[in-house]
Amino acid sequence: MRSSRSRAVVEVVRTTDGLILARARTGLVRRKQAQELCEGIGASAGGPESSPLMMDMRALSRATPAAGLYALRQLRTLPVERIALVGANRFMRLFASLVLRLGAFPRHRFFDDEAAAREWLAEGR
Repeated sequence: MRSSRSRAVVEVVRTTDGLILARARTGLVRRKQAQELCEGIGASAGGPESSPLMMDMRALSRATPAAGLYALRQLRTLPVERIALVGANRFMRLFASLVLRLGAFPRHRFFDDEAAAREWLAEGR
């Protein structure tokens, strides 16, 4: 899924092994990009059965409060069992931790590389 109205490119795909990969190529995540990510994740899940999610955060440097609040509300509706957050800077780690804790989503972890993230996600299956 690519954003056509904003400069940011949002990509969400489901791999053949059922992993959902999500990324936004933007420095600042606004509500619009958060909405595109959540909609893409929901569509990629393909049903009510939970899927593991790997969120590539390497291109993200900040997020607006509106983006965080939107993600917090949507988190409860997304069929995601575990979230691996890859490459987040210090601010985004703090921001994502806050959103995930407030959303009562305990099964998340931060990683510096995709290989370790994939391994952790596979352990939960």
